[in-house]
Amino acid sequence: MPQGDHEQPAGGDGAPGVREPTVLDSLLPIGLLIVLLSLSFYLFHNDASYGPNQIALIFCALVAAGLAYKNGLPLEGIRRAMIDGVATGIAAIGILLAVGALIGTWALSAPSSPWSITACRS
Repeated sequence: MPQGDHEQPAGGDGAPGVREPTVLDSLLPIGLLIVLLSLSFYLFHNDASYGPNQIALIFCALVAAGLAYKNGLPLEGIRRAMIDGVATGIAAIGILLAVGALIGTWALSAPSSPWSITACRS
């Protein structure tokens, strides 16, 4: 148990009234996401990436938040968990963005890149 001014994690052993999720609670958003993404690709084919996939992701996030609320996690705890999850991934996204920009710059500026070779053949 933390001592002093340390923050107690939301939904941990010290949070009163918060129940652990059941296996069904844990698998429901994942299963629903698989079904909705499959349905999206079945209905929209290659155009699924223009919006239906994002709607499926947002809907499943809302279902997961609803399940957390059902299990007794307060809305402030859900909001904090969402912010912490995004904050955890920001560093990785920044690294991927920097690497992608570096590779893109190299590919467009290198005289032996596939784009320049194809352009010379035309």
